Amino acid sequence: MTVSPVRRSICGHQKQIPRMLNQLRSIVPILAFLTLWEFVARAKVFPQVVFPSFLTVLWQLVYLLVQGKLLVDIVTTTFRAVSGLTFAVVMGMTIGLSMVRFKLVNWFFEPVLAIGFPMPKITLIPVFILWFGIGHTSKILLVAFACFFPITLSTVAGARGVDQHLIWSARAMGSTEREIFWHVILPASLPFIISGVRITLPVSLIVAFVAEMIGGGGGLGYTLVYGYRYLETPTVFAVLLTVLTLGFLLDRMLLEGRNRLLLWEDDMPRESVYD
Repeated sequence: MTVSPVRRSICGHQKQIPRMLNQLRSIVPILAFLTLWEFVARAKVFPQVVFPSFLTVLWQLVYLLVQGKLLVDIVTTTFRAVSGLTFAVVMGMTIGLSMVRFKLVNWFFEPVLAIGFPMPKITLIPVFILWFGIGHTSKILLVAFACFFPITLSTVAGARGVDQHLIWSARAMGSTEREIFWHVILPASLPFIISGVRITLPVSLIVAFVAEMIGGGGGLGYTLVYGYRYLETPTVFAVLLTVLTLGFLLDRMLLEGRNRLLLWEDDMPRESVYD
């Protein structure tokens, strides 16, 4: 029995209604928090110089956006975080999949991952600045270094966790080892890899932001420190709101890309933690 396009469209809209209601419900806590923020600020529970009202911060945010300086900082920080994360994804996937396929690569990198993963990467900021300066290079390489280890471990876990029945079935159908790798192991590992990328995404923003705070060279972190030094508290909170919004938008974009890429993962949850 075939389903008419009209009925299919109606069913699709009916499925979207609960999702829209869920998204509307998720806004309520945010509005309650902002209302409480405004009430506490206007009640002058804390001095205005350390706790400005939300409307004051919002106006400062609009002013910085219109001025253009904040847009430059957003582009700078985003470029550093995304570039470093992309480099880490390429290297992490390559080395992680090679560790599963080649024993020699696994023998070499397994102790490197065991030592490097628990190390606090932010402590290396002075070293990277000394080696590569205060510009883009030091921040991008530091972000890549910090993100490399969790992405590599996620790739290894995904590749080693592939269902053996899939590999046996592919071999029984006459597939070569290279075909099994590209058409079985890699697609089956993608959910783990993308989950690792999603976990590492805020790490890339944090590392880039902290590196800008300590090493300068422009960006949102540098603007926040500048506002803190001169007691421009609305600027400090405006930058913090910008970072929160930036992280949220990047996470939503990654989730949307995951849902479009992993079309066979119908049983996996597709919603963000923000829904």
